[in-house]
Amino acid sequence: MMPSSRVRVGVVGCGEHSAESLLPSLWALPSVQVVAVCDNVEIALKRAAEKFPEAHTYVDFRGLLDVGGVDAIIAAASPQVHHEVALASLQRGIHVFVEKPPTVTTVELANLASLAKRTGLVTGVGHNLRHATASLELQKCIAHESFGSPICMDMWYFASKPVGDRWGLKSALRSFLLSHANHALDLMAFHMGSVESITALATQGPQGTIAMSAQLEFKSGAVGNVLVTTCAPHFSLSLSVVGDQRTVAHMDGLRGLSQYGRLGDQKRWGRKWTERTLDSGFEHAGYQTELELFFDAVRGHRQMHPTFEDELAVYRLMDDIERQVSSRAEMSGVTSR
Repeated sequence: MMPSSRVRVGVVGCGEHSAESLLPSLWALPSVQVVAVCDNVEIALKRAAEKFPEAHTYVDFRGLLDVGGVDAIIAAASPQVHHEVALASLQRGIHVFVEKPPTVTTVELANLASLAKRTGLVTGVGHNLRHATASLELQKCIAHESFGSPICMDMWYFASKPVGDRWGLKSALRSFLLSHANHALDLMAFHMGSVESITALATQGPQGTIAMSAQLEFKSGAVGNVLVTTCAPHFSLSLSVVGDQRTVAHMDGLRGLSQYGRLGDQKRWGRKWTERTLDSGFEHAGYQTELELFFDAVRGHRQMHPTFEDELAVYRLMDDIERQVSSRAEMSGVTSR
């Protein structure tokens, strides 16, 4: 357990996502001190240093780790870099949080999870959607005794980018699974519990876009459907959960939640929850909340989820999807590694 002083943090990867979501979230956390920033792109490193003028700058994360003086690392780069940074950090006794995807392969992730378990270090994976305010409100709703047991869930996860091959994988399908499907699968499991099995279909559209449909059976006996695609004009998210007490909770985007059948509500009478306008955009989207949870775990106050170990369940589902899609001759247009 760490003392109550501020957690000293090094940030590896200061590109677009980091600059737009992670760095502002870190800046808003008074319990955190960003002491080092690292990027091999000069303009990205310069902008990060302007936000944290007291932080040391590095173009190679190994130099940052070798100098020491950090309690935790936040990494936002490619999955290959995430794997290298996480491995080097854990070997040096440093807690680590990585944006998704943490690795390319399940074997790499399993090795990191095993190392983290042996060393007792805190790990975290950036699944911001499970920490978004609307998602947390949905979780409270379906956990309430008046909702009953969740019996089915339906989700649409639509995106416009990125598409095609990413990170040098030479596989539009694996790139899609790591970029998009893992977010949707993690959110399904967060709300419904562990997945027992999955059956999936996929098709490839123009310019590297993909659409995937999957049916899930959860260990609780509940069922679910998820549709994920990159062939949309913009990002949108919609999901509904039905309880066995004739209850329904519907989340349309990240700002509102509709509930029906709870607490004696009859017929079409329902309840509406709307996000507070005073919440910051980084709390709204879950970035600030997940980082705060990670740093609380570093201090030993509470658990952080998902960990590397948690993420293994998502990777095994993605491996199942990849095998199923690749085994169908009619899906030859969706290439695999």
